[in-house]
Amino acid sequence: MLSELCLIEVPEFLVNTQTYTLPYLILHRKSDIIERIAYANGHTTVKALCVTDSNMTAILAVLLTQDVGDVEEAAIKHLYAVSLEFRKVTLDELVRSAPIPLAEELIKMAGDRSEAQQEAKERVRVLSNIRYLFVEGR
Repeated sequence: MLSELCLIEVPEFLVNTQTYTLPYLILHRKSDIIERIAYANGHTTVKALCVTDSNMTAILAVLLTQDVGDVEEAAIKHLYAVSLEFRKVTLDELVRSAPIPLAEELIKMAGDRSEAQQEAKERVRVLSNIRYLFVEGR
């Protein structure tokens, strides 16, 4: 319906919005829609679509800021759920592929939330993810 409103074809809409939609589609395990985006984008696999720099940065930022017990395990499980090809890589490899853009995205996400909405627990989680990128992950 949005593509009709914007007067563009659905495949073009999917390609143009992928960086914003993929993280949440992965979070909700909507592999059928992700496959449509991969096909519209000319990628042969879901993993190939996801590992492009801007997409992976956006995906990891959303997955690593979820309010779950073991955020790393939850993140990789979400990736496994949409493509079994992710079983061939570790979360560390994905994070290390673009640590600076990921840190930027995590900081933006923390800043986008108003002070009233942002709890101390969320702030600590974002900062610990950034610390992991630059200190512990090396």
